[in-house]
Amino acid sequence: MRRSSWLLGSVLLATACAGAGRGGALRLPSPQRAPARTSQAAADVPASVRPGFGNPAFHTWWPLTPPEEAALRGLEAARRGDARALLALAVAASGDRRDAASYAAFQRRVDQFVAQVRPTIAAARDDWHRGYELHRAMHRVFFAGGTAELGGYSVNQARVTGIFTSGHYNCLSSTMLFLVLARSFDLPVRAAAVPTHVFVELARPGREAIEIETTSALGFDLVHDARFFREQAAGWSGQRGLRPTTLEEFQHRRLLQPYQLMSLGMLDAHSGAGEQDRSRLDELAHVVDPGSADARRARIDAYGNEANALFDRKAWRTMLKLFDIVGPAVADIAASSKDPKTLEVAWFTRWYEAYALMIEGRTDQSLAMMSTGLAHLDPAWSQAPALRSNLIGLLVSRLADLIDRHDYPAAAQAFVKYRDTCLSDATCANDASIVYTNWSIDRQNAGDWLAARQILQDCASRLPGDGRCRSQLTELEGRHTF
Repeated sequence: MRRSSWLLGSVLLATACAGAGRGGALRLPSPQRAPARTSQAAADVPASVRPGFGNPAFHTWWPLTPPEEAALRGLEAARRGDARALLALAVAASGDRRDAASYAAFQRRVDQFVAQVRPTIAAARDDWHRGYELHRAMHRVFFAGGTAELGGYSVNQARVTGIFTSGHYNCLSSTMLFLVLARSFDLPVRAAAVPTHVFVELARPGREAIEIETTSALGFDLVHDARFFREQAAGWSGQRGLRPTTLEEFQHRRLLQPYQLMSLGMLDAHSGAGEQDRSRLDELAHVVDPGSADARRARIDAYGNEANALFDRKAWRTMLKLFDIVGPAVADIAASSKDPKTLEVAWFTRWYEAYALMIEGRTDQSLAMMSTGLAHLDPAWSQAPALRSNLIGLLVSRLADLIDRHDYPAAAQAFVKYRDTCLSDATCANDASIVYTNWSIDRQNAGDWLAARQILQDCASRLPGDGRCRSQLTELEGRHTF
């Protein structure tokens, strides 16, 4: 089970061979005054706080190795079904062998296998026989148990790299490898995913799909019909340490192109040992398959956790670097997602950016984000009141700072621009009243009675529910003849 420090609720992924989830309590700071801009300047050097982070070319945050960058540059080829590009993504999805030498060694293994079996595949008379020969050869060459049933099977071995190094596999890793091998021979393959399992379908348009269970040496053209689920599914799944798949789940299986399965592999709970590895792979999963709702949620969760960690360090400049790099992805997720939990996390994450902008003096941008966030806030979200309070807290901080600096004209201008928002919050409305009354007192101390009265009149008009300005206006007009 994967857990995170601040995620909202949990999201169930249709991941292979093991259940995976994310969950935990949201950690969101309460609204507060922004500290002085220079208070953390010496310690907050992005290159020191997060060395090597931030890739503008890919709009990604976690550091990538050169072969991982090369895998992303080959993404369009992978989407077209190029076998070499797909293998690079599969190795990247494993998360544990990140050096160029390993990538090259794994590609050589595949190249040698393809060359070895090419005569057999070429001699096969149709897709069924080509797929059959390829499936049998994969078990014989790559898996520790050879052609023995479940030979080399290990329920948690979801990495393609683990097949190359140990010969052990589960349904995800073996399906990923088979897709790479099949695309080496231009076979039309895709993955089929159910909540705890994944397998292969080989099918040309208009023809019935051939179903291939890659975990079994006898799994080629295994028919998943009502009889199978009635008589065999429980025992078949139990042998593999899985909850039995139901006929209904099979009928609603997700069909994934090979590159999309590589994205799913990046999301799998067993990919990567540490939090940074998981965050990097969650981010890459969405880059590879931006249409995946699971990947979209995982990526925004990763950014929310990172922003929270930087908040705790008061690393505002580093946080702004984060959003300078990944801002387009965050904005796209916030604008395009239909999932309430994803949207909620996205707008919490954007609040962190707005808070850092406020501290670093980019107040207009911060307040513009506040306004946009409030416009998108859904009252049905579980944390909607907290998010609303934190967003309005940005305006409260801005007014408080301007009051401290006696810049009442600027404070009044900010209040007028966001008047309805401010009046909806008792603290903000009270601060707005303080702006006008202090401003009027300032003008009275300077002997400018007309200006002082106008300020209080404006206050009475703009804050109709506030008695302070009306009281001071009455008192002022009682003392002076205008």
